Amino acid sequence: MKDKIEYFNIVLPGINVIGVPKTIEKADFVDPIGAVLVDDFTPNLDYWKEKGGIPVKFSMSEKEYEYPVISDLLELIKLFSKNKIKVKE
Repeated sequence: MKDKIEYFNIVLPGINVIGVPKTIEKADFVDPIGAVLVDDFTPNLDYWKEKGGIPVKFSMSEKEYEYPVISDLLELIKLFSKNKIKVKE
């Protein structure tokens, strides 16, 4: 988790990253309303959306998903800049 947060701080400075252990529902640990969750596990994204969050699927496959899909974290910038995703201010 520490390495992931350090990576985000380098690649996407200014983005608030909160590490949540796998055993805890992310939407129960962090206020999801208007916040983005990037995850490769669809049930986490489903619950996040149910609680008012913005789900983004992380996947390297060509498969289609219900949510916006990225295969590189830098693609988040494109999603936001093209207004495909809106977050709370």
